[in-house]
Amino acid sequence: MLYGANEFCFLDKTRQQVSLLQSFLNCIGLEKASLLAHLSINSPISECQSQKLELREDGLRSLKLLQERCTGLTTLNILVSSKDLNVMLFMSPSSVQKALLAVDTQLKAIPSLAKVIVRVSTGKPDRALMVSMQNLEWVVLPMNNNQW
Repeated sequence: MLYGANEFCFLDKTRQQVSLLQSFLNCIGLEKASLLAHLSINSPISECQSQKLELREDGLRSLKLLQERCTGLTTLNILVSSKDLNVMLFMSPSSVQKALLAVDTQLKAIPSLAKVIVRVSTGKPDRALMVSMQNLEWVVLPMNNNQW
């Protein structure tokens, strides 16, 4: 009941989310990890040196951990910080689309995942970015349930 009915948040501003997630999953073990149904993580996307977006290494490792251990995961909240949102807004649409598709590919490898909710911490994604996320069947919401 504890693992299936509660939301667990792994939001770390220092970009050490994968260490936090891995420690937690190691602590609770495979059986209990498979019961986790609702998690929150930071966006796994960031700007790379060549001025394009891509999956961060720790973001990819976090998604792989979810695939391997959280076999009962049904809902994933992804927090997009204001910094990440600003980076996405100033990147080329093709770079943004490519990064979003890379995340979606990893998420689709979690068979139990039924809902992806993108929570934007501040600001509002532009229409094209919002539509791109919604086309992947992600729900896009403000962080504090305030209406846009």
